[in-house]
Amino acid sequence: MTRELRFGMDIDFRGMEELVAGLGAAPELLYGAEYAALTDSLLLLEAEIKDRTPRDTGRLQAAWRSDSSHEVWMGGFGEELTGHVSNPLPYAGWIERGDPDTIYPVRAKALHFWYQGVELYRQSVKSPKAHMASEGLEASRFQIVEIFKTYLRAALDLVK
Repeated sequence: MTRELRFGMDIDFRGMEELVAGLGAAPELLYGAEYAALTDSLLLLEAEIKDRTPRDTGRLQAAWRSDSSHEVWMGGFGEELTGHVSNPLPYAGWIERGDPDTIYPVRAKALHFWYQGVELYRQSVKSPKAHMASEGLEASRFQIVEIFKTYLRAALDLVK
């Protein structure tokens, strides 16, 4: 008959209970930090884009919106936190990309529009290329990274 020999050991480190308790709360703290960082980053990016958006009537500038979503899949083993800055106006993409390069009238002989209070007729016009979203993202990229670092460091400091 073989007897099983077992050894047990209790180790008490100072602060271990607090660390274990903090690690238990770490996922919630980190998620909260990520969500707060994403929210602040989206607001920053939205402001940068609005600052670069051409303003005539103000509709294009006012239509920019930011939102975020949280998706969990595979029974909670994976998750994704996503943010968007978007503009629902159909011409927002045209202004961003300058598509098409030149605009021609479709149902008339000339384009008719108002520019700075003056009524104008033109056979064609060059499409404006504002690149407000791409330039806004590029301008805020460094600050967005710093926002995430700041929030995540603060959350990890709470775990310690």
